[in-house]
Amino acid sequence: MAQVDCDEWAIARMSRPTWVAISQGEIAGFIDMQSNWLIDMLFVHPEHQRKGVATALLARVETEAGAAEISVLHTYSSLIAQTFFEVCGFTLLLARSVVVRNERFRQAVMEKKL
Repeated sequence: MAQVDCDEWAIARMSRPTWVAISQGEIAGFIDMQSNWLIDMLFVHPEHQRKGVATALLARVETEAGAAEISVLHTYSSLIAQTFFEVCGFTLLLARSVVVRNERFRQAVMEKKL
Protein backbone atom coordinates (compact mmCIF):
# COMPACT_ATOMS: atom_id res chain seq x y z
CA MET A 1 0.00 0.00 0.00
CA ALA A 2 1.28 3.47 -0.87
CA GLN A 3 2.15 5.62 2.11
CA VAL A 4 0.99 9.20 2.31
CA ASP A 5 2.70 12.20 3.87
CA CYS A 6 0.17 13.61 6.36
CA ASP A 7 1.38 17.20 5.94
CA GLU A 8 1.18 16.91 2.15
CA TRP A 9 -2.32 15.43 2.49
CA ALA A 10 -3.48 18.28 4.74
CA ILE A 11 -2.11 20.95 2.40
CA ALA A 12 -3.82 19.33 -0.59
CA ARG A 13 -7.17 19.11 1.23
CA MET A 14 -6.99 22.76 2.30
CA SER A 15 -5.93 24.06 -1.12
CA ARG A 16 -9.06 23.11 -3.05
CA PRO A 17 -12.81 23.08 -2.74
CA THR A 18 -14.14 20.01 -0.96
CA TRP A 19 -17.74 18.96 -0.49
CA VAL A 20 -18.62 16.58 2.34
CA ALA A 21 -21.66 14.33 2.62
CA ILE A 22 -23.02 13.89 6.15
CA SER A 23 -25.38 11.08 7.11
CA GLN A 24 -26.79 10.85 10.64
CA GLY A 25 -24.05 13.12 11.94
CA GLU A 26 -21.19 11.14 10.37
CA ILE A 27 -19.04 11.87 7.35
CA ALA A 28 -20.34 9.56 4.63
CA GLY A 29 -18.01 10.75 1.88
CA PHE A 30 -16.32 13.64 0.18
CA ILE A 31 -15.32 14.94 -3.23
CA ASP A 32 -12.71 17.55 -4.05
CA MET A 33 -11.48 19.30 -7.10
CA GLN A 34 -8.34 20.92 -8.36
CA SER A 35 -8.50 24.46 -9.72
CA ASN A 36 -8.68 23.18 -13.32
CA TRP A 37 -11.98 21.34 -12.60
CA LEU A 38 -10.27 17.97 -12.30
CA ILE A 39 -12.09 15.82 -9.78
CA ASP A 40 -9.17 14.76 -7.64
CA MET A 41 -10.77 12.61 -4.99
CA LEU A 42 -14.16 11.00 -4.52
CA PHE A 43 -14.49 8.76 -1.49
CA VAL A 44 -17.48 7.14 0.17
CA HIS A 45 -17.14 5.32 3.48
CA PRO A 46 -17.90 1.60 3.03
CA GLU A 47 -20.90 1.80 5.39
CA HIS A 48 -22.48 4.42 3.11
CA GLN A 49 -21.73 2.92 -0.30
CA ARG A 50 -24.54 2.12 -2.73
CA LYS A 51 -26.82 4.67 -1.06
CA GLY A 52 -26.45 7.52 -3.56
CA VAL A 53 -23.72 9.40 -1.70
CA ALA A 54 -21.23 9.47 -4.59
CA THR A 55 -23.98 10.40 -7.03
CA ALA A 56 -25.11 13.29 -4.81
CA LEU A 57 -21.53 14.54 -4.36
CA LEU A 58 -20.91 14.44 -8.11
CA ALA A 59 -24.22 16.22 -8.76
CA ARG A 60 -23.10 19.01 -6.41
CA VAL A 61 -19.82 19.42 -8.30
CA GLU A 62 -21.72 19.51 -11.61
CA THR A 63 -23.98 22.23 -10.20
CA GLU A 64 -20.94 24.26 -9.12
CA ALA A 65 -19.33 23.75 -12.54
CA GLY A 66 -22.50 24.92 -14.27
CA ALA A 67 -22.62 28.05 -12.12
CA ALA A 68 -18.99 28.74 -13.08
CA GLU A 69 -19.84 28.14 -16.77
CA ILE A 70 -17.47 25.17 -16.96
CA SER A 71 -18.29 22.86 -19.88
CA VAL A 72 -16.10 19.82 -19.13
CA LEU A 73 -15.11 17.92 -15.99
CA HIS A 74 -12.17 15.51 -15.86
CA THR A 75 -11.03 12.79 -13.49
CA TYR A 76 -8.28 10.22 -13.19
CA SER A 77 -10.40 7.33 -11.99
CA SER A 78 -9.33 4.07 -10.46
CA LEU A 79 -10.44 1.09 -12.51
CA ILE A 80 -12.84 0.21 -9.69
CA ALA A 81 -14.58 3.59 -9.93
CA GLN A 82 -14.54 3.72 -13.74
CA THR A 83 -17.95 2.07 -14.06
CA PHE A 84 -19.50 4.58 -11.65
CA PHE A 85 -18.17 7.50 -13.69
CA GLU A 86 -19.35 5.90 -16.95
CA VAL A 87 -22.87 5.48 -15.52
CA CYS A 88 -22.72 9.19 -14.59
CA GLY A 89 -21.92 10.19 -18.18
CA PHE A 90 -18.12 10.27 -18.23
CA THR A 91 -16.27 8.82 -21.21
CA LEU A 92 -12.91 7.09 -21.20
CA LEU A 93 -10.14 9.05 -22.89
CA LEU A 94 -7.17 6.90 -21.93
CA ALA A 95 -6.26 3.94 -19.72
CA ARG A 96 -2.78 4.18 -18.25
CA SER A 97 -0.47 3.04 -15.47
CA VAL A 98 1.08 5.52 -13.05
CA VAL A 99 3.63 5.10 -10.28
CA VAL A 100 3.01 6.86 -6.97
CA ARG A 101 5.48 6.40 -4.13
CA ASN A 102 6.92 3.30 -5.83
CA GLU A 103 3.48 1.69 -6.25
CA ARG A 104 2.01 1.13 -9.72
CA PHE A 105 -1.66 1.95 -10.24
CA ARG A 106 -3.91 1.64 -13.27
CA GLN A 107 -6.19 4.57 -13.90
CA ALA A 108 -8.75 5.75 -16.39
CA VAL A 109 -8.47 9.32 -17.67
CA MET A 110 -12.10 10.38 -18.15
CA GLU A 111 -14.16 13.43 -19.03
CA LYS A 112 -17.77 14.55 -18.93
CA LYS A 113 -19.13 17.28 -21.14
CA LEU A 114 -21.72 19.33 -19.30
